[in-house]
Amino acid sequence: MPDSRPPAKELILELKEILERKNGRKYSYDEAERIGRGLVGLYDELADNPLGIGVKREKGGSNEKA
Repeated sequence: MPDSRPPAKELILELKEILERKNGRKYSYDEAERIGRGLVGLYDELADNPLGIGVKREKGGSNEKA
């Protein structure tokens, strides 16, 4: 399985704000980053699922399934 890029700093900060708003408590940057990595890993699992849930786009490729 190819490695996924870590979420960009801006996305982690956005996720941190969303988590704080939804859960009513403060999150550290590291907590938000760990949750973001977990979400990316979950997406990778679903995209690689043999049932075809999700599609991971290859470099230079399209989103269409073969």
